[in-house]
Amino acid sequence: MSRHVARPRVFLISLAYLVIALVVGSAFFLTGSPNNVAAATTLGSAAAASGRVFCTSVQASLLSNAQYNNILSTQFNGVTPENEMKWQTTEPSPGSFNFGSADQIVSFAQSHSMKIRGHTLV
Repeated sequence: MSRHVARPRVFLISLAYLVIALVVGSAFFLTGSPNNVAAATTLGSAAAASGRVFCTSVQASLLSNAQYNNILSTQFNGVTPENEMKWQTTEPSPGSFNFGSADQIVSFAQSHSMKIRGHTLV
């Protein structure tokens, strides 16, 4: 499969995950405290109102996509890098380290006051 064909599919799959997270999150928060949900304008703010983090996985290569970026920055208050903090990405060859993609996600999250979960960093 060519790289040009795989990119749109990866974007659509990632976008589908975001939509699924929004639907599941909506169902979760709508069954919670009505006062917190009524005051919240996004799923992330509804989560924050009850002391929770509404998080999703993020792919650094998709942060330049406006639609992906908009949903991510408005609906979520936390991110988890997909593969950007995994060993094979941070050290692609012995002694050669690359944190560029991870740094990109962390910068995005910090600029949007989001929590960051580096679950595979250690």
